[in-house]
Amino acid sequence: MGNCCNKEDQQEDSNITEYLRSGEINVIKKNYTGKILGTSKVCFENTSPIKIQNSQGILGKRTVKIHGCIIPGLDPRGEVDKDCQDNYIYFIEDNSILCALFDGHGKEGQKVSNFCIDFVSKFFKKNIKDFAYNAEETLIRMLHKCDEKLRRSKVPNEMAGSTAVAIYITSTSIYSASLGDSRGIIATLSDTIIPSPVPTHKFYKKITVKRNLKPVPLTTDQKPNHEEEFARIQTAGGCVEQVTDNFGKPIGPYRVWMKNKDYPGLAMSRSIGDRIAKRLGVIATPVCHDFQLYDTDQFIVIASDGIWDVMENIEVVNFVEMFKKGCGESTDLYPARPENSSIARMLCEEARFRWYGIIEAEDVMIDDISCIIVDFEDISGAMKAQVKERKVEAFHSMAIASQHNHANTSINEDDDETND
Repeated sequence: MGNCCNKEDQQEDSNITEYLRSGEINVIKKNYTGKILGTSKVCFENTSPIKIQNSQGILGKRTVKIHGCIIPGLDPRGEVDKDCQDNYIYFIEDNSILCALFDGHGKEGQKVSNFCIDFVSKFFKKNIKDFAYNAEETLIRMLHKCDEKLRRSKVPNEMAGSTAVAIYITSTSIYSASLGDSRGIIATLSDTIIPSPVPTHKFYKKITVKRNLKPVPLTTDQKPNHEEEFARIQTAGGCVEQVTDNFGKPIGPYRVWMKNKDYPGLAMSRSIGDRIAKRLGVIATPVCHDFQLYDTDQFIVIASDGIWDVMENIEVVNFVEMFKKGCGESTDLYPARPENSSIARMLCEEARFRWYGIIEAEDVMIDDISCIIVDFEDISGAMKAQVKERKVEAFHSMAIASQHNHANTSINEDDDETND
């Protein structure tokens, strides 16, 4: 798929630096036992990237480049007309950076994520000094107030809501607050090699890096089957189960349900909005962390699950490391190559390319894909710095015995009252 730009270095993989406008996949057909019956060819035209942004600022002694991109999701068969429900915003102000990314869900998910962007913009401008004084408390207050304002707004949010990742960066520290399963990581130099997972399908680009990087989580995904989250939901009267297909087989993620009802079906334990789920133990209190920023830190990636569902943390880190120096400011041109794309767009395009393999195996839609990449200027001699281990608070997942039969094989993750 595409042509090679450096024939000497990339003779083995001629599609390494290019993404095309059109796609072609062979969707596998299976019977109820999982036996493959054949394939059907599906050809489609990809959606164009939207909200492409590139900025530069100063953070202490470093020059910082920030790139953002959103690629709307797509039904390859053309049967569902899908709104893009991802959105993001960032600010460079007073030697600090605030990034916020939202992934809406439910029929009004686009309105919810847009509401969040508008609220954060106003909140940051009004409370910028509070961030400098107490960043963690201010991030919590920002997301709580966003949830409260949404509840009192005209935006329907009984069965709609959004994830949230908000990260505030100074010249010495990083503060994170998250709701749901959008995620933030930081790439830092390492003296050990972290292996990438073995590819499970043909839709991926070969990644080769010259430096060893380690992905450090800045946020923690919040799922209803995490032990602490499950206990809170159960105490509030909620039920946590997977959807089952017509043959009674559990499929997909664990979801929050009202007992003996087929709603709301939310696949996260914390969110903005989701008023019905809030009665069942889902909360808008973010999980927060704070970290020291080291000279060895290279870049931060904040993204929706449109990326994390198809790429592991180490794959994202290595991909950004491989391509970021060759990328320019982004356009919406195709074929997408480093010279006409920012690193944020290249990462989104790679994630979409990997979705092809998921579609072939499971016949699903391509999710909305969005990311912000904060690229720090490399500091020579950085490995000499003393670096302490940084860890996020982890949740313990658990298997849950089924109590009800939520049979629904046609759940749409974005356009119905569900989210993953």
